[in-house]
Amino acid sequence: AKKYGVDPEFVAAIMFYEIFDMTPGERLFDLFGSIIRPTTSGRMQVGYKAYKTVYPKAKSGRVIVALKMTNDEKNVDAGVKYIRHLMDLGKNKYGLRGEDLMLKVAGSYTATPFAKRILNMPKPPFKEIMEGNSAGLRGKYAPAIYAYSVRDALWYIRTKGIFKKSSSSPIKGMSIS
Repeated sequence: AKKYGVDPEFVAAIMFYEIFDMTPGERLFDLFGSIIRPTTSGRMQVGYKAYKTVYPKAKSGRVIVALKMTNDEKNVDAGVKYIRHLMDLGKNKYGLRGEDLMLKVAGSYTATPFAKRILNMPKPPFKEIMEGNSAGLRGKYAPAIYAYSVRDALWYIRTKGIFKKSSSSPIKGMSIS
C-alpha cells in the first residue's frame, strides 16, 4: 500500500469486505468462470478491466489475468494500484476529498467508477429497504452498501488498533491519503 501512497488500513478494509463477501467456492468459480465471462478474482477481487486500467501495456486476456490474480502478492499489488488510480481520479476529476472521497472510491472499486449512482450515493438507512420494499434494489444500492461496509470495516480496524493510528483523517482516526 505504501508503494502507491495508499493507507494500508483502507486497503485492509476493502480486502476484509471482499473476503467477507465471498461465497464458498467463489475463488474456484472466479478462476474457471473467467473462461466464459468477465469476473473478478483473488483476495482483492481484481477484475480484468481494473487490471487493464493499471497495467494497460500488459498483453493478457481474461483467463491469464484471472490466473495472475490467484497470486496474492500480484492481486494485492493490482488492487492497491487500482485504488490509487480511483483516488487520483476522484480528487482530480470530481474534486472529492475526505470521507466523500473514501466512500466514492470504495463504491467505485466494486462498480463502474464514479458512475451517477456512485456520485449521487445515498446514505443509509435506505428508505425502500427500511420499508421492506428491497426486491430488485441490490444493484441500485450495491455500491453504497459496499462503500459504507468498507467504512465500517475501516472503523473496526482502527478501533481495534490492528494497524498504527493515523492523524490525517477525514473521519476520526481514518486516513486514505
